[in-house]
Amino acid sequence: MNSFNIDDSSSPITDALIAEVMAKHPTDGLSDRSTERAMGKYFDAVHQELAPLCRKFEAENRWLREQLCHPKFKAVSKARSGKQENEKATQ
Repeated sequence: MNSFNIDDSSSPITDALIAEVMAKHPTDGLSDRSTERAMGKYFDAVHQELAPLCRKFEAENRWLREQLCHPKFKAVSKARSGKQENEKATQ
C-alpha cells in the first residue's frame, strides 16, 4: 500500500501550474454549452502543461533511482551505516 496521500499539498509546482491554467480558463457564469467548451479547452491546456512536467519528473526520478542503485553509492551507504553502528557500540 502506498504511504502517500494524493490530497496532500506536497506538490507545489504541479498545484501552481494547475491553478495557473485554471485561471486562464474560467468557467464561472458560463452557459452549459459554453462551460462544456471551456472545460474542453481547460483539459487540453492542462494536459499540454502537465505532460512535459510529468516527463521531467519521471526522468529525474529515474536518474535518482539509478544513482541510488549505483555500486559506488551502495558502498558509501554501507560504509556510513557501518560507521553509525560502530559509533552506537562505543557509546
